[in-house]
Amino acid sequence: MKIVGTVIATLLVLLAIAVAIMFTGAYNVAATDAHTGLVRWALATTRVNAVRTRAEDIQVPGDLASPERIAAGAKAYDEKCVACHGAPGIKAFEFAEHMMPKPPEMGHVAEFWAPASIYWILDNGFKMTGMPAWGPFEEAEELWDITAFVEAYPDVDAARYKELTAGPDGHGGEGMDRGGEDAGGGQDPE
Repeated sequence: MKIVGTVIATLLVLLAIAVAIMFTGAYNVAATDAHTGLVRWALATTRVNAVRTRAEDIQVPGDLASPERIAAGAKAYDEKCVACHGAPGIKAFEFAEHMMPKPPEMGHVAEFWAPASIYWILDNGFKMTGMPAWGPFEEAEELWDITAFVEAYPDVDAARYKELTAGPDGHGGEGMDRGGEDAGGGQDPE
């Protein structure tokens, strides 16, 4: 009985601390202030487990490695993702450097997330990260195209990216129509 009382008392103290932090504003939520190690761990662990659980039943199309799907995904990625994540030979826009958490560089995403998880992330986004949910605005096929490109990303260099995203006039691959200019606070391609 003494152990139960100790556990309950400990939980009440932790709850009181959490309520005090919430209502006093003691925890700095500014994007310019990094999370503490414990908060960073808790958020990352929750995010990973939540995505993997929700992506378990997603059926992955068999043609993710098709050149057509990868090319379509590169173009969609160039339109929607470059500002925050950059691309081969293209830096992310400057504002992305100041986001908390910082958007990941995509070269290692496919090593960590399975295709179903990448699709789920594109479809649903992440709360409090700046990662939008594209599902309400885009067709599932386009999200699978982007997933295919993200899967292929580690093998795509700057020249191949430019080739994949070039329009009929041979131009493109500058990242969200930057055309080499500093549009929207971005940086020129590397």
